[in-house]
Amino acid sequence: MRQAGGVRVVVTGAAGFIGRAVVDRIERGALGPVTELRLNDVQAFERPSAVVITGTYADPHVRARLVECGVDVLFHLASLPGGAAEREPALGRSVNLDGSLALLNAVAGNGAPVVVYTSSIAALGRADQIVTDSTALRPSGSYGTHKAMVELYLADLTRRGLVDGRAIRPAGIVARPRGAYAGFATAWMSDLFHAAVERRDIAVPARADSHIWLQSVDAVADNTIHAAMMSAAALAAHRAWTLPATVVRLESLVAALAKRTGHALRVDYGGGKNDQPPLDASAAFEIGFVSDGNTEALVDAVIARIERG
Repeated sequence: MRQAGGVRVVVTGAAGFIGRAVVDRIERGALGPVTELRLNDVQAFERPSAVVITGTYADPHVRARLVECGVDVLFHLASLPGGAAEREPALGRSVNLDGSLALLNAVAGNGAPVVVYTSSIAALGRADQIVTDSTALRPSGSYGTHKAMVELYLADLTRRGLVDGRAIRPAGIVARPRGAYAGFATAWMSDLFHAAVERRDIAVPARADSHIWLQSVDAVADNTIHAAMMSAAALAAHRAWTLPATVVRLESLVAALAKRTGHALRVDYGGGKNDQPPLDASAAFEIGFVSDGNTEALVDAVIARIERG
């Protein structure tokens, strides 16, 4: 990553849940000096420290504005969520596949910029045994398929020396703000935390003995910045990592939420097991990625952010 005089940074999805946390860290100096910060989202927003470009990066005019001053670091965080992509497959392809490939092509070959791409565990599909970074990509839906395809294309651009790509796969990011659940099939995971804070009952589609992977948005944002800062010389040819998550038994999470909030959360469990397999993130830990820790630490981090507003 170019350092002399500062870096030129582009962030897509900058007004989103992860995007805001990443931009906060960039503005606090997490990348070092920044000479140009260009932020993109489909919704209008203000960020006085940056050039804000509203619209979809799938639009060639928007894309041209994003890259016209050159790019040293691209955080490609934006996507159409999985539930929405299944309901609107043409839009999902335009945003998650065609637009992403076009954006990578737009920055490729111009000084081999660092590209951090937020993929998803949806690229793995329904794994039925312990997940490692060697787990085959077997996506079971359009969203995961597009994520896997972009991962592979990013890896090929990196092999050819056109970009310095790093793909990360977050999972179960909590707790999204109330009213920002649209399109997310796993919205109930975030709502569980809000229900605990608001002391209200909630129904969930999973059984009490289901295991789910969870990460606070702060852990994901820290890992996203870390992905950009890693020395390329220290990285293996494999450039996609499933981020360390806290694997939680659902009824244990409910108990931890009750303890943290002092309220006996009442949950109407569903009949689906929705069980996620064990996760071996040792390879990610070895190169500096982090998790929230145990269930209690995760709950503390997420509830603290909700309470801050």
